[in-house]
Order: sequence, then structure tokens, then C-alpha cells
Amino acid sequence: MYNFTPSEMFFARKFANDVAGNIDENDFKDSRNVSRTQSKVIEDNIKGKLAEILVYNLIGNKDAEMDFNIYEKGIGDGFDIVVNGLSIDVKASTMRSKWLMFEERTAKGWAKPPDYMCLVGIEGDKGEYLFGSDIKTIRKNCQLIERGSNIPNTQVPMKASNFMVNKASSFDSSHIVQYFNQGEK
Repeated sequence: MYNFTPSEMFFARKFANDVAGNIDENDFKDSRNVSRTQSKVIEDNIKGKLAEILVYNLIGNKDAEMDFNIYEKGIGDGFDIVVNGLSIDVKASTMRSKWLMFEERTAKGWAKPPDYMCLVGIEGDKGEYLFGSDIKTIRKNCQLIERGSNIPNTQVPMKASNFMVNKASSFDSSHIVQYFNQGEK
């Protein structure tokens, strides 16, 4: 379990408040879903930035770079973390999450997919790296779950079509550290 420092919490909150006016309020790219409130946009962005901070610190590579830029409304960042030209897409969720999800529309819009994707659990000022994988392994193990279908082994319906990869077919934190520090691809 990772305990965020007060300065990490400050920077995540500051980023979330600064970026909130430029974020699309839709819960998902699928426009059939309801819009998020401004406070939900801020909350989601705090969690997302804290997840990125945790991964950045976990990797511990002096060449790692995080994106704290604020873009025009409707324009998102091209990466969460880059290490020596390789990109990491960090997703934030609850501590009990078992599925890394990314919208089908997002994947279809990638000019270049991230090299690595991971899921971090965030609760308040605590975080935990849950699992992740390189994009080649994700492509091999992911499945498309259509909008309206339930997340596997739950009664929770999908609000948008998502590619999903299960924790069981992914790697723990030692894999991302090796991948970005020892060049093991």
C-alpha cells in the first residue's frame, strides 16, 4: 500500500481543479451516457493523477516523465508517463478491481497505442498497484465486452463497449519495474 504525501495530494488536487474546465463531462466517449458533475470530474482527475504519481514513483526511473499539462477543452494528453520513448497508460479504479478496461472508441482512436497499460487502486490518500501488462500481452488476452453486457462475474452492466483484460492474465508491479528499468520486453 502506498501512502501519498501531502505534497502529492496537493499537486493532484491542483491539477484536477486546473484541468476540470477543459474536460469533457461525459462519463464515457459513448454519448448515450449521462454527464458527470463538475465535482465528479475533479474527483476522477484527482484519482487519475494520484494513480500516475504512484506508477511514476514505483518505476523510479530518472528518465520517466509525467504529463501535468493543461490542454484546450476536448483535447486530452497523449500519454500519462513516458520512459525512454515508451508510453504508459495508467487507469485508476477501486482497490477491489479485477479488470483493466479501455473503451473500444479509445482504442480505435489511437494513432499509436500505449506500450504498457496498468491499473491502480485509489482510496483517499492511499493507492495500490493492482496489475498491468505490455500492449502485446494485453492484445492477446483482452476481450471486447459490449455496451449493456455485464462485467464478467458481476451484475454490473457496461455503459460503453470496452476491451477488458483480467488481473489473472496480467502482471504484478515487479513486471512494470523490469519492463521500464531493465529493458525486458
